[in-house]
Amino acid sequence: MLLDAQRYRQAHQTYDRSPRGMRRPNQDRSLAALLPVLDGTMPVVMYADREREIARALDLAQEFKLRPIIAGGLEAGKIAERLGTNKVPVLLSLNFPRRTTAALPEADAEPIRILRERVEAPKTAAKLVAARVPFAFQSGALTNMADFSANLIRAIENGLSREDALRALTIWPAQILGVADRLGTIEPGKIANLTITRGDLFDRNARISHVFIDGRSIDLRPEPAAGQAGAATGTWALSVNLGSGEIAVTLVLQQEGERARGSIQGGLGSAEIANASTSAGGDVRFTVPATIEGRTTEATFAGRITGNEMQGTVNIVGRAPGSFTGTKAGAPATPVASPTPPGEFRAAVSTNTNLSGTWVLTLLVGLQTYPGTLKLDQSGTAITGVLQSPFGTTKLTGGKVDADGFHFIAREPLAGRVVEMAVDGNADANEIHGTVRSEIGFARFTGTRQT
Repeated sequence: MLLDAQRYRQAHQTYDRSPRGMRRPNQDRSLAALLPVLDGTMPVVMYADREREIARALDLAQEFKLRPIIAGGLEAGKIAERLGTNKVPVLLSLNFPRRTTAALPEADAEPIRILRERVEAPKTAAKLVAARVPFAFQSGALTNMADFSANLIRAIENGLSREDALRALTIWPAQILGVADRLGTIEPGKIANLTITRGDLFDRNARISHVFIDGRSIDLRPEPAAGQAGAATGTWALSVNLGSGEIAVTLVLQQEGERARGSIQGGLGSAEIANASTSAGGDVRFTVPATIEGRTTEATFAGRITGNEMQGTVNIVGRAPGSFTGTKAGAPATPVASPTPPGEFRAAVSTNTNLSGTWVLTLLVGLQTYPGTLKLDQSGTAITGVLQSPFGTTKLTGGKVDADGFHFIAREPLAGRVVEMAVDGNADANEIHGTVRSEIGFARFTGTRQT
């Protein structure tokens, strides 16, 4: 395209110098739009994360004498010297690499390259400052904006000064984007966009107290909810049924008025959602690329939120419609009424049933099944015990039996942190079944008592 634009520019320059007797060159608005780029009057933002990608972008810019701006810049620290020498700015992403799924005992160890990326990403900003590379922070398509400030603090903890962190949020982006004459610093005559915090701006406990846009104070109090407005925001543990068993999916949603954004992780793969919308009545709808049986296709979710529960349908091109149910993480589960499949227990624990003993479990996580063992000791309505699974061994806490079944909490060390899992189940003589819900997903289990 750049080569075509060069020829397009040359043809028009030749015609403009001596139009008489020459055929007028054809008009091409796509190529004409690139002329300011070739002339160096318009910068070009090039998305590049890897060192090799950034080097190629710089080579391209050098060949065509462009004004490049690198966006992303995951490995910009590795090529900081060249960036600094050529005075090429970087829009540095704060969407740092992280583990998105729980580590399974049978999974292969992660490559050293992946582990190194997680360690090195927070150090990049300090390396750019040391090499005198102009840079500014950007969100990098974060789905949880709370990670923006958290990762900014990580960059400070890895060598970036607080003063330079502030500059990378204010004056430096204004300079890179050519608007420093009106934005970026607090000066007479500039636009009064101000954020005032209670406590240090980069303290993890800082709170925003006032915001001014164009000199006008903005009310930070949330607007009164209308119906279910805002109810979609949060982390949802979904159970998706496409006709071949339950699939555990974690859905992260951020509602903004009637629009929403977010992502999914789990049995359907990891992807950003699109075309997401919500309504005051609690309706929610979005599409997402879903990986099913090794193929990626578009899935459309349409459902309704009632309190902390969500249920609806899933439509995938070429497949029969499916269904899904879900519970918001951190909220007490409220059973959603649905037809009882043949052979599935719905009765609570019988008053004559004592759960003491060893139960052999089958855990259904997504489309995978895992063995487990549950050792229980019941005394009255209190239960204690140990849960063993491929994910580890943990003592049970908060165990109890009531009219709705049995309940306990299991805390498992996953992905370098402790994940709290709420287990709810029912028993009938020597058989049990139930669900496991946590912030990382949803699973089901069945079990038989050893005799």
